[in-house]
Amino acid sequence: PLIRRISWEGESGIDLAEVAATAALALGEEASPARLARAERDLLTRYRREGYLSARVTITTTPVAGSSEQDVTVHLEAGEPARIGAVRFEGETGLPATDLARAAKVREGRPYREVLGREGARAAEDFLRQEGYFEARITAETPDWDRGTNQVNLTYQVAAGPRFRVEFEGRGALPEAALTSALTFATSGATDRVEQESSAHQIEAAYRERGYHFAAVTPHEARDGEIRVIRFAIDEGPRVTVESLDFSGTGAIPGKQLAKQIETSRPGLFRRGLFRQDLLDQDIQVVLAHLRSLGYADA
Repeated sequence: PLIRRISWEGESGIDLAEVAATAALALGEEASPARLARAERDLLTRYRREGYLSARVTITTTPVAGSSEQDVTVHLEAGEPARIGAVRFEGETGLPATDLARAAKVREGRPYREVLGREGARAAEDFLRQEGYFEARITAETPDWDRGTNQVNLTYQVAAGPRFRVEFEGRGALPEAALTSALTFATSGATDRVEQESSAHQIEAAYRERGYHFAAVTPHEARDGEIRVIRFAIDEGPRVTVESLDFSGTGAIPGKQLAKQIETSRPGLFRRGLFRQDLLDQDIQVVLAHLRSLGYADA
């Protein structure tokens, strides 16, 4: 039997257009029991994802006399959306659990959605890492729904790990915030030698972007009581500027014409003329593309 008409009854809770899109039933589609059962499952999954944990969905069919078609009726009982009940952070929290709850933005009485558990864990974990617990791990347990109160209790297991402090020895030319933003510990969740070297390379890149082409950074690890200290020894080196800019082997094409195509330049009015290897590499490709556009295919 094919679907002739689709009717929606009851309280949808969420926008009816979104409900219909989730069910994905179409006129002329086969109204088989398996297809209708799948639509019910998809709708219930969507409702639970949106926090309607007591939602009920029933799909019934009515044969159309004198044809092989059926009218489909979708009965919706969304119920009230659940709200967050107790929020617990258990284990080695590193910082007060109230601070983690504030960072996670999950508080009692807030409307519950399935994604809040995962988002809360990630936000609290990011907060710990920004506070120096670079190896912190937080996992959300399965939400505990109390049908009687229609509240969902959330529990997070925390393994904060050791606390770290980062120091920059020899820094003078760049602000500390610029170097801190180059660190990879918080995003990777690791502080081993490989990750320390990775952060050192990122710090060197930050210097080179500002003209310190010969900057060298070496990481060292030490302890200050319970705090682990990662110290980056920085040799900033001189700030390098472009002294001259010459083009050779370009034939009839003036160097000034090519210079207009690139970012690397000598110091001048409104130009600092800083040397950057990454910018020079990019400029070489720009010049090659320009020459080929002029018919020099073998450039």
